[in-house]
Amino acid sequence: EQWVELQSATDRYLDLSDWQLIRRGRGLDRPRPLSGRELPLPPGGRLVLLRDTSRLAGWAAGGHLHAMADFPGLNRSTEERLLLITPEEAVSDSVTYNPGDWQTEGRSLERRSADLPGWFPENWGASTHPDGFTPGKANRPEADADPPALLTTRFTSDRSLVSRFSERLGDPDHPGTLMPPRFRVQSDHPVERWHADGDSLRLEFAAHVNPDEQVTVRYLDVADLFGNAVAELAATLRYHQFPEVPGRSRIVLNEFRVSPAG
Repeated sequence: EQWVELQSATDRYLDLSDWQLIRRGRGLDRPRPLSGRELPLPPGGRLVLLRDTSRLAGWAAGGHLHAMADFPGLNRSTEERLLLITPEEAVSDSVTYNPGDWQTEGRSLERRSADLPGWFPENWGASTHPDGFTPGKANRPEADADPPALLTTRFTSDRSLVSRFSERLGDPDHPGTLMPPRFRVQSDHPVERWHADGDSLRLEFAAHVNPDEQVTVRYLDVADLFGNAVAELAATLRYHQFPEVPGRSRIVLNEFRVSPAG
């Protein structure tokens, strides 16, 4: 059985009768209304949307279940995005999922933090409940226990470089919240400022890096969004200045192969 559970993160009663679900995969799915009548959700309340409530009647309390006549079937093989739409046609929340990326072995995907966006993949984990799901009850997702890893670092100019990490960075003192990342940077070339964007970090140097100069950057006390920290991540790289080639570059795609389906 497939279902989608909603949880209120407000201190007000809401009527979800004019709210909608949209499933977007290979094509655009039409908006699907949650209900044709009043559908109340109390502060902090949970509501499980599914086609047939009898499938969960013995597990979740009846007040948590809602039979959604036009419930969208969720794809089990290709990437899709599920969007929750408000009466004002704004996106209240969304999640993009690819069954191949999450090896859940039949378990539900459960949100780790209501304070982090649903479109952050690291905000989801497979259920650890013995039944493999918790509709209408408190989530029990697998904990995120791995600290960030430094994947790549490259120069973008003679005044800046970009490092990409395995996940978004966070504030170790405020796990589970969308706080600006907090860490320290050491470099043998003075850093003037930095800017974080998703899982990437851009450093801007106070002066130009000379051609063929080697630079080492160290990120200290780096944590992810859930407070998993690593003492140091470092990268050493050399700046190469390539000469500009006059005229238009003529590098073309020449051949590619797609594996047959199945």
